[in-house]
Amino acid sequence: MRRVTNGIRSNRPLPTLPHTRNAEISVETLAPWIQKFSAQYRANPQLVAAIVAQESSFVNHRVHRDGTGHGLIGLDDNGLLPEFEKWAGVKVGRGDDASTIAPAKQIEFLAKKLSELTKKFHGREWEAVRAWHGGAKRRNRAHAKDYETIIRGRIAEIAHAVPPVTAGAVAPESQFVVPAPAPVTLTPKEQGVAVRGSLDYENA
Repeated sequence: MRRVTNGIRSNRPLPTLPHTRNAEISVETLAPWIQKFSAQYRANPQLVAAIVAQESSFVNHRVHRDGTGHGLIGLDDNGLLPEFEKWAGVKVGRGDDASTIAPAKQIEFLAKKLSELTKKFHGREWEAVRAWHGGAKRRNRAHAKDYETIIRGRIAEIAHAVPPVTAGAVAPESQFVVPAPAPVTLTPKEQGVAVRGSLDYENA
């Protein structure tokens, strides 16, 4: 069997990812795959990891609780799932009839899509993040901007396993090599409101 290596700094084999339904996969296990595909497609690995954290909390859901989302990256029946199927050459299915999606393919698709969106918006990574969630035409709407705020907050959760890119091919386009804006501070009244709930983050 062909050995899969990370292609970054060493020939060590990548960790095997479980393909079982609703498998929990830690960020530490996913990190080499995130780094591999982020380097391949010139995507920001921290953004890839943070989106996985938000969309699934690192659980490869066969189907999310909303009945239309799937996998580690929240591929939706009415969103990016058809594009993923065409790109990957697979038929996932819809709703409760869907199959479990291979984890590595999801990470690759996310890195590829973020790279394409970053290029589309001339290197502006946060626009790419908003477009991933809300679509290119709706990236500046409130729900997409709220999503950006949430992803910014997720960076700290994954940084121990997926460090920022500070050198190499991706670094010049990365907004993480400069200080990020200060985090949003909620007022006491706002602190009791779960922002995610209004954005349909069904399993985060």
